[in-house]
Amino acid sequence: MNLIIDDGTGLCDCIGWIDDSEEMDQYRVCDLVRISGAIRVLSLKEKSMVNVEGILYEGWTCMRELHVHSMNMEKERNMEAVHWLHCLQFRKRIGVSIGIKEQGKELQEMNGQSQIMNTPVCNGLETFNMLPEDAKNQILSSRGTEDSFVRLEGDEYFLAKYYGRDCRCDMKYKAALLYCHCLATKEPLDPGFKFRDSLLETLLEMELLSGSGAGEASNEGRTVGADLRDGNNILEFSYVTVFQHPQLQDVAEEIVSNTKDPNINLRRLFTNTFRHLRNDSVVYLTDPNADTYLLMSKDRVLLPAVQRIEIEKDQWEYRLKMTGKQSKDPPRIPKFLESVSSAKLWLVKRLVARQRKQS
Repeated sequence: MNLIIDDGTGLCDCIGWIDDSEEMDQYRVCDLVRISGAIRVLSLKEKSMVNVEGILYEGWTCMRELHVHSMNMEKERNMEAVHWLHCLQFRKRIGVSIGIKEQGKELQEMNGQSQIMNTPVCNGLETFNMLPEDAKNQILSSRGTEDSFVRLEGDEYFLAKYYGRDCRCDMKYKAALLYCHCLATKEPLDPGFKFRDSLLETLLEMELLSGSGAGEASNEGRTVGADLRDGNNILEFSYVTVFQHPQLQDVAEEIVSNTKDPNINLRRLFTNTFRHLRNDSVVYLTDPNADTYLLMSKDRVLLPAVQRIEIEKDQWEYRLKMTGKQSKDPPRIPKFLESVSSAKLWLVKRLVARQRKQS
């Protein structure tokens, strides 16, 4: 969801993830909502006049957005007034000293009221202006320009929302698996993701070589393949095949060589990495008995599966509209898609919608 919130001091762009698009239908313009989230600074602009306590000084302006954690409708209309009363009480309690220095001289207090605490209240612009030069340079180096975000169009816009605007990952499997270090669950035995990168690159190579004759698929695995438009090109593999891969064994041995128990940690590295990949929606366990997995690649699994579901859903809605009767149950999401995170499923649905619109 993308929306704009007015808190009485200005407008703020908000972004959040929802499981059901109908959830947003309950909100209307001018509704009173309570939102909690984290503020992200997207870009900074130098040499702008900032008004602090009635005094103009040269500072920074920034482009910000709020990453929403939760949003609830506020039914009590007086809550907005109560919120502002709390703000006034907080301001009065900590005082009005701003603590900004200009040319080595501290500005005098703007108000002579007695203070319980002499703690300055500083917004983001003031705080950044107070940072040391090395801290400023570090923040600026990690941020892009304003134009680099505004001009995103098409698929790039959805990908920026999915990976995060600060993502600088550049690996071979990022586009193929919709996965990067920013989204990966960390593993203490592999802090640099060296083993995981090698594993995913190996799986992609195996996928390229997979065909109608390939496969260690179980009955459930064949069902997964039947749900896809191009099921013969999907990769289903066993854990043993990957564990015995000589190149992956070499990489894993190198990583755990300096640990106390290399033999135990080597197997633990494989096991933990597979568990993380399952939780991160990169692989799906099709057959627990045979320890068979499906590689959830974008072009061969996710896009075809979601596209088929959308087509079946349109056909079902069309028949319902024409006949007024449900000829059969509405299409359901296959099991292997139920394991996909809501954020990744949201992205795939947007990519499929764009493809269908262009075609």
